[in-house]
Amino acid sequence: MNNQAGQHDEEPAARSTFALLRRNPRLLAFMVSQGLAAIALGALLVARIEFATQAFGNEVGIGTLAVTFSIAAAVISIPAGMLVDRANPRVILLISMAVIGVSNISLGYLLVRGPVGVALLVGGAVLEGLATGFALPAMLKTQAALVDAHSRGAAEIANLLRLCIGGLIGSLLARLIPDSAAVVLASGALIVIAGCTSFVIASPAVFRSQRGVTLWESVSQVVPRLRADAPLTRAVVADLVMRVVVPTLLLPLFIVDRDINQSAAKVLAAGTIGVLIGSLTLAHFGVSGRMRRPLVVSFVGYLVAIALGGLLLRNDWLIGEGLPQIMLLGFIVAGCAFSAYGTSALTALVQQRSPDDIRGRLAGLLAVPRLVLQALASLIATALITVGNSHYFTVGLAVVTLLALTALLWFKRIDQHDAQALSVGR
Repeated sequence: MNNQAGQHDEEPAARSTFALLRRNPRLLAFMVSQGLAAIALGALLVARIEFATQAFGNEVGIGTLAVTFSIAAAVISIPAGMLVDRANPRVILLISMAVIGVSNISLGYLLVRGPVGVALLVGGAVLEGLATGFALPAMLKTQAALVDAHSRGAAEIANLLRLCIGGLIGSLLARLIPDSAAVVLASGALIVIAGCTSFVIASPAVFRSQRGVTLWESVSQVVPRLRADAPLTRAVVADLVMRVVVPTLLLPLFIVDRDINQSAAKVLAAGTIGVLIGSLTLAHFGVSGRMRRPLVVSFVGYLVAIALGGLLLRNDWLIGEGLPQIMLLGFIVAGCAFSAYGTSALTALVQQRSPDDIRGRLAGLLAVPRLVLQALASLIATALITVGNSHYFTVGLAVVTLLALTALLWFKRIDQHDAQALSVGR
């Protein structure tokens, strides 16, 4: 079950994510269990807009907590990845999810008693970031152990899909509960439950630890392996570059900047629906051997959506009822669908091409630039939207996206492999 070889000997017969879930009921149960955590994360995103803005006074709160979280996760990611490859990732996943859950239960309890100070919120973001730094490589290692070597990419698409579906459900449920403290409390409990059930479901998974290798030796082996693996390196570089141009906080910052809290549920739901559409499309078609065209189409679609939306935000034309609001939600759905397809496809390519014996360490190592770039993107987005406005930022983001695509030569080399063409998905 735990193939330690590289992942370039993929089967000629493509495998769809949905077919994999039908054939592998344990993986399906694992994703459903982890879907509870995704629901909690979606609900927390909505609740965080309220209590972070209340504590900080403006949109700076959302950006500050996101940057703090990302930096904390980045700091711990490399040692976390080493530990995941040396220990049982199933246990690490349980402990890290328990820490995240208990942290939110504690925060929810404090919010019930009254407003929470900035220092406490930042401290909570640090703790969650550290725990997430362990949870991410542990999750990847555990899900990979539940499938065969040819289904790593499809399993990662399933993981991204459960995040989308769970996030949509969570954001909608959070709007039905007016009290953000209750949302945080319930979300924390749900994460703990998800961690416990996932631990039980994944119990048959077989892991091969590297206890005889020192920590430094274990991580020093990764960089040469990565540099020698051209297909994996190309997927990693593209993944990192495009993360910069897809800010995860754009919609929450837009809501606060334009003071449209009454439409927050619609905006967040539109974003989540867009992500779901993109993820379902990827789950159906998979990451086939020729990915350049769909990647170019997806990111050009994202570029056009944010460019047009940004231009029409001038003088708040899109902020209104009737046709303007319908167009706004349409741009959000389109932009999120295209960007979700593109970024998720790149993530799935990285997972499919990652060798199992260094999967945890590679995930930890890559988490550092990923999280730093996400933090940098969030920081820049927060600063520019706070100083200027979301109209200029989205137009500028479209220009940066165009530059990023040009720097990557429009994914010209993404399909070049040393062995047979990659074929995962349908």
